[in-house]
Amino acid sequence: MTVVTQNTGSTHYFKGFQDSFLLSTKKSIVIAYEEEDRGFSGCCNSNIVTAYPTDSADLDKNDKSQALFRLSTTSDTIVQELWQNGAKVADLNASTWGRYWALGDITDYEGQELLAGYEINWLLVYNAFGIGNFQIKTTITPLSGSVVNSVSSMYKLILFTSEAVNGTIRIESTMNGLLNKTGVIYQGINLKDVLRVPGIISEGDEIWEQVTDRYEATKKEVSRRKGKINVYNMQTIPLYKCTAIRLTDYHAFADEIYISDYNIGNYSYEILRKLVIKEDAFEGADTADNQNRKQSVKGVWKEKTQDNLKIVNF
Repeated sequence: MTVVTQNTGSTHYFKGFQDSFLLSTKKSIVIAYEEEDRGFSGCCNSNIVTAYPTDSADLDKNDKSQALFRLSTTSDTIVQELWQNGAKVADLNASTWGRYWALGDITDYEGQELLAGYEINWLLVYNAFGIGNFQIKTTITPLSGSVVNSVSSMYKLILFTSEAVNGTIRIESTMNGLLNKTGVIYQGINLKDVLRVPGIISEGDEIWEQVTDRYEATKKEVSRRKGKINVYNMQTIPLYKCTAIRLTDYHAFADEIYISDYNIGNYSYEILRKLVIKEDAFEGADTADNQNRKQSVKGVWKEKTQDNLKIVNF
């Protein structure tokens, strides 16, 4: 039971309830109510991933997913398995199904020796096992302490068709730097990951951008970028938090980000693998599903442009 103390003269809304309670007395009121059991036991979201055997080089239709972990010590052990429809189908201990890193394989920068894991190439998985519901199960046994068992979200592997992905957007990222929030150094790894979720990306108003460098020694000014920059507005349907933070806290901070929209009714069919950067902080949209602990993600992407500064003579 939860007890809520409400001061006088205010309106309190219980999320998930249709009724609101206006508290208008002159004294504080204590309301006791039973919280509704919504049956939520974790991230039960299913993410679509696609394969396109007709053209293995088509980056927009052949997805990849990463399951890279940072361990506590180099004496820890990690075991990863690929499961399909509730049954184990492969050990992820070689580069058979993508890119594999054993503990100690990555040593370019301090701390990377603790990284281990996998980057799944779903086309390779499809060629071996066909379509289905897949999960990556990871068991980490530390030198001391309790064993950690991790199960990924469900990956629903399908063949790519325009009809199958209608109504979805795709965020493709390459991580190749320092992610400050986690402290993980991805430099030199070029770790790829794809997130497909229901939503829409639309063309926004173009913006005019110019960056000018002024060199005090020579009193010269050099324009590095000048021109119109395309802007793209994004909004997803309500997502579970575990999926939403993959978008807002991971993909949005990648070194390379490509966005695509697959809505057949979209105004533009040209939003395919557009190289972008995050324009502003993402926010939770008004669209929410309080009964299922979901919320939409709303944000703006800006076209990533190259500096036009080539050679400067002083």
